[in-house]
Amino acid sequence: RKAVKTGQILVDIVTTTQLDFDMSEITEKLRNLQLDGTLVGLLHTYNDSIADVVKNERTEILFGQDYIQEELLGLTFNISAFSFFQTNSLGAEVLYSKAREYVGFVGETRDKVVFDLYSGTGTIAQILAPVAKKVIGVEIVAEAVDAARENARLNGLSNCEFIAEDVLKALDNINERP
Repeated sequence: RKAVKTGQILVDIVTTTQLDFDMSEITEKLRNLQLDGTLVGLLHTYNDSIADVVKNERTEILFGQDYIQEELLGLTFNISAFSFFQTNSLGAEVLYSKAREYVGFVGETRDKVVFDLYSGTGTIAQILAPVAKKVIGVEIVAEAVDAARENARLNGLSNCEFIAEDVLKALDNINERP
């Protein structure tokens, strides 16, 4: 992953647990590459799943940190290897600014409770927070919810709540109405 605005790069090498890999040589080679950006983290994830998706069975930090930071519309977001985040940051800014404009100025939702369902790292929730009474983000991936909470703290947003649960179950337990 590479953040467009900050230029931070996170590399995650995924291998099976069935073979023993010495990652020191590849770590050194990657750290010495001349890159358009800054390598801030190098990870080794183990995955024995036969599915076409990486199942994180264990991740080791080989170098640096396990996340990159990206900026959208004046907010900063920590993005881990397995957290959903729009890959086109510049396009996301256009989309999210339109959503914030609608919620804050065009629609009848300003200063009301907004739900961000399937919220990932809470990007949309935090973009809408300045024009909402409260934003509730729901995401089943606990790691993404942890990142969303940390991102809200990092951005000084106190009107965001993030719930780690299946959306269909969580909606039955949320007292506020959007």
